[in-house]
Parts: sequence; C-alpha cells; structure tokens
Amino acid sequence: MSDEWAIMNWIKRGNVRSKIWAILPVESLAVLPRLHDEGHWEEYRRLPARRFVDQDGAREAIESDGFCFIAERMAIGPLAD
Repeated sequence: MSDEWAIMNWIKRGNVRSKIWAILPVESLAVLPRLHDEGHWEEYRRLPARRFVDQDGAREAIESDGFCFIAERMAIGPLAD
C-alpha cells in the first residue's frame, strides 16, 4: 500500500465544499462513489500515511474497500507526528 495518501472532498453544485471526506492511497485504482449527478470529488491535500491521525483504522478500510470515508475534523485537522 502507498505511503502517500490523498484526502478528497465532495464538491457540491456551485463548487461548494461539502462535509463529505474520503482518504485513499495516491496511486490507488479505487473509484470513489458518485454521490450526486451535480458534484464531483476534488483532491484537498496529500500527506504521508504515517501522518494521518487514524492511520490504522483508515488502513483497514482501505485494504477492504480501496478508500475510507473520514470526518471533516480528520481531513482538515492536525496531523500526527
């Protein structure tokens, strides 16, 4: 699994950020689910997997589903050392 992850945000109609976030390995072939016809996923930032606060929980979901939905506070909050 990749050591670099991308944090993605669902962008609603009108280019408005939503409170729906996901994380997945950068080189992943996983496809994030389309939530609505009038929106799209947009990369918010990349980070080393080790810096993601809930790395173990996310890694488990990624191994199972290819991605992991995350809370907004985890997407924009502080990173682990």
